[in-house]
Amino acid sequence: MSERVPVRVFVVALLAYLVANLSGCAPTRTAAATQTTPAAFDPSTSDAKAIGVIDEMVAALGSAAAWSQVKQLRWELKYFQNDELMGWVRHSWDIWNGRHRYEFIGSATLQQFKASDGKEPPIFTIAMYDLYDHQGKGYVTDSARINTPANQAYSEDRDRIVEEAFRAWQRDSYQLTMFHKLKDPGVKLEYVGEREDIKGKCKPACLDIKVSFVPEVGSDLYHVYISPETKLPEVVERVQSEGSSLAFILDNWTEVNGLKFPQVFKNLGPNEEFRIENIHIGDPEQELYVPTIR
Repeated sequence: MSERVPVRVFVVALLAYLVANLSGCAPTRTAAATQTTPAAFDPSTSDAKAIGVIDEMVAALGSAAAWSQVKQLRWELKYFQNDELMGWVRHSWDIWNGRHRYEFIGSATLQQFKASDGKEPPIFTIAMYDLYDHQGKGYVTDSARINTPANQAYSEDRDRIVEEAFRAWQRDSYQLTMFHKLKDPGVKLEYVGEREDIKGKCKPACLDIKVSFVPEVGSDLYHVYISPETKLPEVVERVQSEGSSLAFILDNWTEVNGLKFPQVFKNLGPNEEFRIENIHIGDPEQELYVPTIR
């Protein structure tokens, strides 16, 4: 969750065929577009007690049925070190049609913002592309090439920015929504036991649920610590290589369209914090995924 991606290019247009594909009305759907994964959550790979705890948690968060009908999710993510703003991105995720818009506000721009009495900073990078067929979907130039003829493709820039945006979406979208997705295809749940007093949380104790995945979905490993009283997660821990881990206290819960999300992820170790703002749920907004013609 703490990885920051340096970006040095500016997306100003997409290939004509992408405009044609995305600018019209999206096909009528009854469910969200998904990546190729196992067909459904398989309860035989999880233990019954863990499934029961997660079912109660999902109900407290607003229900699986409500989450399944989310068509678009927009949010801002700000990263703080020692209470100083160090990173700022905006995500627009068209869940229904599998599209993503990524806006990155660079470090130099942040410095200008800090000195501007809180005025809105300009966006440093924008990417718009298809999530599930993202390679080569975006046409990218950097700021020095804005006036270069459009028939000159810069595939290296294009591929880099699309891939960086895709990685940011993977990381940041799961940070925000993982608690709604713990019965997704390929997830494995295990009840570990009780965990007491984690930096002021989990008093008297939380229920420790280990979250892993079948190989074709991923190799990440998490522990989610859930209050038996509120049914909400209070701490999430990602186990990394060689036994190290990143653990975050979850705070400042908010409800958006009947679904609950944490707005603060506070690192249990270093003084760093992720703050999530301006969460919005609604229908896909076509203009977010089509470039402005210059």
